[in-house]
Amino acid sequence: MEARRTRFIAYGMAVLGPAISVLIRLPLWPVLGDAIPYTTFYPAIMIAAYLGGLWPGLLATLVSAAASAYFILDPRFSLVIANRAHVVGIVLFVLTGTMISILCEALHRARRRIVFEERRRTDEILRDTEERFRQLAQNIHEVFWIKDAGDDQLVYISPNHEEIWGKALQGMHDGSRGALDHIHPDDRDGARLRNEQQRRGESTDAEFRLVGVDGSIRWVRSRTFPIKGQNGQTSRIAGLAEDITQRKRIEQSLRESEMRLHRMLDSLPAAAYTCE
Repeated sequence: MEARRTRFIAYGMAVLGPAISVLIRLPLWPVLGDAIPYTTFYPAIMIAAYLGGLWPGLLATLVSAAASAYFILDPRFSLVIANRAHVVGIVLFVLTGTMISILCEALHRARRRIVFEERRRTDEILRDTEERFRQLAQNIHEVFWIKDAGDDQLVYISPNHEEIWGKALQGMHDGSRGALDHIHPDDRDGARLRNEQQRRGESTDAEFRLVGVDGSIRWVRSRTFPIKGQNGQTSRIAGLAEDITQRKRIEQSLRESEMRLHRMLDSLPAAAYTCE
């Protein structure tokens, strides 16, 4: 769209530029006569060719040559060229305008090649970055996710989330009412508080319980980090979540073992574990 607009402006300048040049040159007729008739037309040719390349430059050249012959060269207000020197001058002017147009077209092509190469390299870098990100997200043990800070909508979550929590819990991080329903009732107030902290751009680190559709309970550790935009405001929130159910079970087993040991020691006579 922008290229089409620039080309339209170039063709407009190819016609309007020579007209402006005529308006500048006519008041000088009493002083210059038909001497140096083409000088004022070169800027119009260069601007048209610079904006649009070869064809707008050629159009500006031909319009300028016709305007010179009609308005400036003697006999004026006629396209008849009676002077051989004027014929040679117009031919040289058209050749010069053509060369300017060709050089500007070469500049345009070089610029397009540079833009194309830069875009191609940028696309390759982007694809490589996306592939590395995908490989990282798929191979880390934790679930990696990103959500929008404005509406809490989930932007990305790594594929292993279903393996850890099951399909019923795939919306746990989107900040919606349904996500909170997956969290244990005793842990929901903390989840709401963490959501508010995340919106304020604060990092969070918490452990909470998730309730599956079958009533099973899993422990999860979730860490979040703010991602700030160019304006310095938090635009997205990234996080890592890990299933720590097994660790919690081991910790619970250790606590129960310690409690049984203490009860057993408390029930033994004092003489059994004191020195005489």
